[in-house]
Amino acid sequence: AARHLLDTGRRHFAVLGFEGAKISEMREAAVVETIRKAGHECPVLRIPVSFSHPRTRIGDESLGDLRDLVRRVPRPGAVFCGNDELARALLEAALNEGVQVPTELAILGADDDDLLCLTSTPTLSSVRVPYHVAGAAAARLLEKRILHRQAKNRVVIPPVEVMMRDSTRVVPGEDRAVEEAMRLMHQGFSDPLKMADLSTAVGMSLSSLERRFRLALGVTPLQELRRLRLAEAR
Repeated sequence: AARHLLDTGRRHFAVLGFEGAKISEMREAAVVETIRKAGHECPVLRIPVSFSHPRTRIGDESLGDLRDLVRRVPRPGAVFCGNDELARALLEAALNEGVQVPTELAILGADDDDLLCLTSTPTLSSVRVPYHVAGAAAARLLEKRILHRQAKNRVVIPPVEVMMRDSTRVVPGEDRAVEEAMRLMHQGFSDPLKMADLSTAVGMSLSSLERRFRLALGVTPLQELRRLRLAEAR
């Protein structure tokens, strides 16, 4: 998760998790460690688990904290959420605050819950967990215990991959050349960056890149570069 967010070129990060939820805290620790090793700060917000809410484990009293987190993360930024439920709630908070996802804020969840990830607008990127592998491992462990054989008390199944969707793309949509150009701009906007070099890096003429940029984003690459620099200065 951390490597995926770093690869998008973002420089500002945060983590959102559940208070007292062991799996959320384990995920949080790994992401924070990796991002800090890359030389970036990564503040953490934990919200309490609510079992009284009719639809989710996120109580209404935590919605203000989510909006505050959206406002505090500098642009362009990225937030890793301990699960997809948190990612969905943060996405709604961002949209309510007028923050564009993913252009201004990338959001990454975990568990790859189809219902939450694919019905969101934009769709949510998430870390896929191999639950069928975990289920098989649990069955083998149970069998050993039933047969009174010695068995480990705990088996940890690693995640598989990041299922990238629109919430963490550098630019939403299907034009990968524009996305690659945006990724390079996010990584190098504080350095002297010539548009001719940018178009060469993505393998097309400057006029073609400008045309596809306008089609995807409504602006030229130079206008978007100036926007990134202004956002960083703010």
